Amino acid sequence: MSQFLTLTPVIPAAAELEFALYGFTYRVTGKVGGERVFGFDLSPTYAAEFDRVVKAAVRGEDASMTATSRRSGISSEGGVLTVHTDQPGEPPVRVSWTLGPEAAGELRTWIGR
Repeated sequence: MSQFLTLTPVIPAAAELEFALYGFTYRVTGKVGGERVFGFDLSPTYAAEFDRVVKAAVRGEDASMTATSRRSGISSEGGVLTVHTDQPGEPPVRVSWTLGPEAAGELRTWIGR
């Protein structure tokens, strides 16, 4: 399995989501114009939940997971994946990036499980 996968979200425009695997930890980074906008890690405990949501998305099902740190995670609505995270601030700002319908299959293949 490649260590990195870059996908282009539908929303927001001109953005990239990079998924990386370090050991059993996923790192998700959102970039616009090559500049990092957000990033978060999913420890092995949450990585298993991430895999579950991706598999549900491939089947066109609804599912979601959120890691407690920074309230970051991924959700599937009818197979369409959205990555979300809270940005620091008062109040925290919710960032949600939606991937196209083909992204679930690409992530599933990348995960290789």
